[in-house]
Amino acid sequence: MTESPYNSVSDKRLADLCRWMQSKGFPTDGIHSASSDAGFRRYFRVLHNNGSIIAVDAPPEQEDTKSFVDIAGRLRDSTLRVPDIYCYSLEKGFMVQEDLGNCPMQDIAGKSKLIDSQTTALYEKAINTIAVMQQSTFTTGLPRYDYAFLRMELDLFTEWYVGRHLHQALSKVQVNLLQDALEHIISVVLQQPVAFVHRDFHCRNLMVVPATGELATIDFQGAVCGPVTYDAVSLLKDVYIELPTEFQQHCMEQHRQSLDPVPDTESYSRWYDYTGLQRHLKILGIFCRLHYRDGKSQYLDNLPIVKTHIEKVLQTYPGLQGLYEVFTHLHSDHS
Repeated sequence: MTESPYNSVSDKRLADLCRWMQSKGFPTDGIHSASSDAGFRRYFRVLHNNGSIIAVDAPPEQEDTKSFVDIAGRLRDSTLRVPDIYCYSLEKGFMVQEDLGNCPMQDIAGKSKLIDSQTTALYEKAINTIAVMQQSTFTTGLPRYDYAFLRMELDLFTEWYVGRHLHQALSKVQVNLLQDALEHIISVVLQQPVAFVHRDFHCRNLMVVPATGELATIDFQGAVCGPVTYDAVSLLKDVYIELPTEFQQHCMEQHRQSLDPVPDTESYSRWYDYTGLQRHLKILGIFCRLHYRDGKSQYLDNLPIVKTHIEKVLQTYPGLQGLYEVFTHLHSDHS
């Protein structure tokens, strides 16, 4: 079992982080928790006379600070808004960066079921951000979102959601149906053109900068070269906010038109839905792993919206009938 980040070792790391910051000339008085995420990173805010800074604890055994620094530079070179990095240590897994404030896009877009002009403008900015990332040439050296990667992620669904969370042992027939469906999903996902993929491009990783209203991107260290619809799916089939279908379709069309060449609507929709299905099956596994392995139970609250996304796609495509039967059976037994 991997150790949870909330333990005495983490407290020692915080003390080490403060000493390191002081050695670099940064203040640490009044340092307090700003946030944590689904990984092992922790973020601390330090208020000082000239404003505030964010200190990051990213244990090098679990987190990749080098990739964060690398991708931040690539995005910044493409004129995208990302936090400035003031100082970092790859060996220690420490970093001091710009404080982008306390307003993730979720706080604005998630406050109402109604889509107002402010929310519409934010999503248009977000789709434009995806377009800039995908038109860039900075995919050089990024890992490929290939068959092995996609399959490994889908195995999280079987291990952590089906086995650990639902306590279900599948029959031989169900195993075959599931495996055939997962192979089919991967094959459709891999039919797409490839581009830069943020991998977690959603409402909690997009920050509205208070002073300027800019939309800034964070948590991009896991970027890969992969399917062109992935970031649009992450944004529009969010697991933290449920957007109205008509608004999703409006934003999907904006993204489709940004691609070069522009795919036909039917192909794009199929890529989008299957990519979302792969992502959401994976997320069921990840959220359950966060609960059972890492003690982060809050993510279980988002399982219903993830399941809803999955069920809608399974009911849309005849080629997914086998997986629909297995998925329905799993939940009828669990209810």
